[in-house]
Amino acid sequence: KVEEDETAKWDEAQCWTAFGPGLYEGRVGEPVKLFIQPNDAFGNQLFNASDANLSVVLESDDLHFDVAIKPLPNGTFMARYTPIRQGQYELSIMLSGQDIYGSPYHPIVKSAPVSTSHCVAEGVSLLCSVLDRS
Repeated sequence: KVEEDETAKWDEAQCWTAFGPGLYEGRVGEPVKLFIQPNDAFGNQLFNASDANLSVVLESDDLHFDVAIKPLPNGTFMARYTPIRQGQYELSIMLSGQDIYGSPYHPIVKSAPVSTSHCVAEGVSLLCSVLDRS
């Protein structure tokens, strides 16, 4: 009976899918989103699915984040996270303890873009320079 229950949970989880940029990439300090689409065994969208047994976890070798999930009016769920370090992560989306279709994902987080307004240059060469007189 337990094995049948686990098989049923796995079958249900494999019907759910995810999409969005947060599955594949991100930048340090910038929020990134992903969406989870509940479907039935025939691929039809479920509009009244519960997120009670849904979890999203983002992990690296030294970090672990439980990502908050928000139900949307169209029947999908949104998860949003803000990476704090660059590198490769594992993103697991699970329904009743079983990976949904395609999970786990492996997003790559890149460093934040450089903003010139936050840069400071210092040194003697900035104060005085000599033109080549040849």
